Amino acid sequence: MQQPDIFGARSLVLYAVVAGVTWMAAQGLSFYQALDQPYRHPSAPERFTVAQGAGAEAIGRCLAEAGLIPSVWHFLAAARLEDSLGRLQAGEYAASIPLTPREWVRCLRTGRRLRHRVTFPEGWTAGQMASRLEELELVPATAFLKAVSNPAILSFYGVDAPSAEGYLFPETYLFEKPLSATGALEVFLREFARQTQDLDLTGYEPVVLASIIEKEARDAEDMKKVSAVFHNRLERDMPLESDATVVYAQSRAGRPAEPLDVQLASPYNTYRVKGLPPGAICNPGRAALEAAIHPATGEWLFFLSDAEGRFYFSRTHREHVRLKQKARSARSATE
Repeated sequence: MQQPDIFGARSLVLYAVVAGVTWMAAQGLSFYQALDQPYRHPSAPERFTVAQGAGAEAIGRCLAEAGLIPSVWHFLAAARLEDSLGRLQAGEYAASIPLTPREWVRCLRTGRRLRHRVTFPEGWTAGQMASRLEELELVPATAFLKAVSNPAILSFYGVDAPSAEGYLFPETYLFEKPLSATGALEVFLREFARQTQDLDLTGYEPVVLASIIEKEARDAEDMKKVSAVFHNRLERDMPLESDATVVYAQSRAGRPAEPLDVQLASPYNTYRVKGLPPGAICNPGRAALEAAIHPATGEWLFFLSDAEGRFYFSRTHREHVRLKQKARSARSATE
């Protein structure tokens, strides 16, 4: 009777064990090597958003489903090795180039969020700024406009006005998600304070006047002369008669900018109401703010501009009418 080959069976078992261990070691090595290998599926998105309060496992699952890492397990392993399980930050991140799982963890831990570059021109209203923020999916327009009139925020930043209109400094900003309406407003107000810290803007009146100047002129020197006209009219208790205030009043009434209705019943219509309107009509830039408190020296009471943007200033109504007729004749000659 043939004896069983015990040694041969043991060799097979030993071989199988060694092979299994070797395979597992290879798989483990491959797994950990993948933690430092860039990965990105061709169909992966250009941006990736981490929701507020999301944990490491939820973030890793979303990254894997988006095709930005091999698996959630790779992300969790990288997060443990980087000691970052509870330190990942919410926000929007660029995802256009392949990153390793370790790089994703470091990126989310340090908060290297995607920045949105947004330019707000001089003379824009709060409504226009709100629309721009909403277009870029940064902040809902209604939420921003509500924040603009929040008395607690205005008081904290020393804005002595019913609204932040006029204090939303026009500039190019870099915004990150997540961004709240209050957060966006505070960015504008801090920039206003920084840009105007050397200007004497005591009270709300200089900002209101600057907003009118901003809409009436573009050149810094013209702004100072326009400011002189308004200062002279205010001193003489004359209505400002600013077309820009009428346009603003018509927009508040839901009416188009043209035709201009100088008889419109509105506290913003400076043809009918003497003095400054109750609030700013836009958000002025530095030049307009400077012009409001440092007007040019002159006794002008009237001004007008031609089709090419040239300004004409006069001291009497008769001279103003003559210059207006001259500008009209020049316009007709070129048409």
